[in-house]
Amino acid sequence: MTLKILTWNTAGRTKRIPDQWEYLKMKDADIVCLQEIQQGGDLIWRDHLNSHYPYIVSSVSFVKNRSKTGPRKYHLIIASKQEIELDRNSSEYVPWVERLLVVNLTRFNLKIATTHIPPGGNNGWVKIEFFEGLYKMLEARPTILTGDFNSPRHEFEAGTLVTWGQRINSKGEITLRKRIHGQDGIRWHEGELKLLKGIRQINYKDMYRDKHGYDLAYSWLTGKNKDIKYRFDHIIGPSEIEVLSATYDNKSMRSLSDHSIFSFVMRV
Repeated sequence: MTLKILTWNTAGRTKRIPDQWEYLKMKDADIVCLQEIQQGGDLIWRDHLNSHYPYIVSSVSFVKNRSKTGPRKYHLIIASKQEIELDRNSSEYVPWVERLLVVNLTRFNLKIATTHIPPGGNNGWVKIEFFEGLYKMLEARPTILTGDFNSPRHEFEAGTLVTWGQRINSKGEITLRKRIHGQDGIRWHEGELKLLKGIRQINYKDMYRDKHGYDLAYSWLTGKNKDIKYRFDHIIGPSEIEVLSATYDNKSMRSLSDHSIFSFVMRV
């Protein structure tokens, strides 16, 4: 049989949830992984998801008395047509526990995770602590990891990847940043690169790249300049998984969110 997994950063747009849901349900995914859910939107999302998904797990309660403003106002939801249960070991890997949600897909002996890695510009080294922790999680146990990684900075059709620990100078040369937020730029670069491309060393793969190679796909447009495109949204998993399709739906990044829906279909 096949299994369709979908990931979407909903941009915290609580007022748009009814419209987001109408669009999302047309995708008919077996498992839905959502990021940037605000506290006020948690029950609204659950009410909509309940009509199609009997199993719903949220990270809303991972942090008590969480602020309704600031970088930690968001959490995650995973909804599934197949039975899932919360994996309670997920919090050991990242500094902000509400930004990593791991479930066991009991029928298929699989773990599905979703994350929203904080951007480095506002949150500094928390971003790299996420990258390093998530890589350790994948090393420890086979997991399909979905979500918004806020990386890479650039990708080229030749397969070259540029992290936020690097710069491209006026000659087009890629160089390392020596210091970032007062610390070693090499660690920043290696932290991103290991999760994005080093996964091959632990028998993982990027589900989109596995199917399409190095085309110039994107899933987010910067608000300042719509010509600058980033592929921030990912699904990675064990290399033995057979990928039947992998698609970014850029129509979903317009009024509904600032991110594309990314879905892939696997054989199980």
